[in-house]
Amino acid sequence: LLRLALLLHDAGKVSGSLGHTERGVAMVRDVARRLGLSPGEQRHVTFLISENPTLSGIAERRDVDSAETVQALLEVCAHDPRRLDHLYLLTCADIRGVSPQALTRWKDSLLTRLYEQAAAELAGKGLPSSPDSVAGWQELLAGQVDAGRLEAHLAQSTRDYLASVEPGELLLHLELIDELTTGDAPATLRWAPAGGFERVWIAARDRSGLLSDLCGALSGAGWEIVGLSATARHDGIVLDRFAVVPPEGAPAPVEREAALREAVRRVLAA
Repeated sequence: LLRLALLLHDAGKVSGSLGHTERGVAMVRDVARRLGLSPGEQRHVTFLISENPTLSGIAERRDVDSAETVQALLEVCAHDPRRLDHLYLLTCADIRGVSPQALTRWKDSLLTRLYEQAAAELAGKGLPSSPDSVAGWQELLAGQVDAGRLEAHLAQSTRDYLASVEPGELLLHLELIDELTTGDAPATLRWAPAGGFERVWIAARDRSGLLSDLCGALSGAGWEIVGLSATARHDGIVLDRFAVVPPEGAPAPVEREAALREAVRRVLAA
């Protein structure tokens, strides 16, 4: 799985550097299907590609000896020792792949010290990766969400969804679906910064031309779309995730979600 992530992690650069991580992630599904990977294996490769820049960014911008920094890295890895090990190895290989001089002694020291402290924190405390079954999800998210509500959602979801979704994103999807099914808006939306670009999650009821309309709403409002993924539940609810770059003069971050929601509402209500 680590070797596969090494092969795929920069494959998106064939179409240009901007958004190449999202494009690399989008390649995983077809490759995983051809190779017969399990949902958990597919999710692991997706994690390594999507989080490839994260460890280096944390080590360069934060105090690697701080307990808060160690916890931030562990949260990225979902407290999974294998994720931590593979992310460290992928990061070092990626930097050294640029040139033998790119992995300086100082950078190596930062990465290794942060990794070793995180690994020590995890020793004997490792939590399992995201599960592959409804029962596993119910155990993992016990106390965070109603079991019946979770079971109903996963029963409507596809295998690809089970292979790609992370716990935090699944909980966000449940919120979006609840708002969609109990309200009268044509779509529900969340926005969050993601380091170099921004992520937008949208839930809507499927109809002809939905994806092109959503793309038109975002690009028409000035956001450049650099990546997207979409999954449709069996009941026709679609869950989309966009990676976007805001335009010059975009609303302040605290106002962006409202601006994006209004842009989507106008297009879908037309």
